[in-house]
Amino acid sequence: MKRDEEEQDQKREHDTAKELINEATNKMAAAVERNNMQSVKVAQMMLKAGNEKLQETAKKLDTIGAKQISENNSMTMI
Repeated sequence: MKRDEEEQDQKREHDTAKELINEATNKMAAAVERNNMQSVKVAQMMLKAGNEKLQETAKKLDTIGAKQISENNSMTMI
């Protein structure tokens, strides 16, 4: 059960990272249109943070999935 909760938490964090990336992309487009370099820098930082979080959560979800597959394979051998 704990692994299911961990997986759900990671999925929520993954979704949050995607939302941050979408928001940053919109801010970047608006900042470029207005030629506002300060806002471009803020949007860049948001994109960087969102991408890092997305990569981190994707790795964690892969690890959780691999553990589940391994456990399922162990159970079928019994």
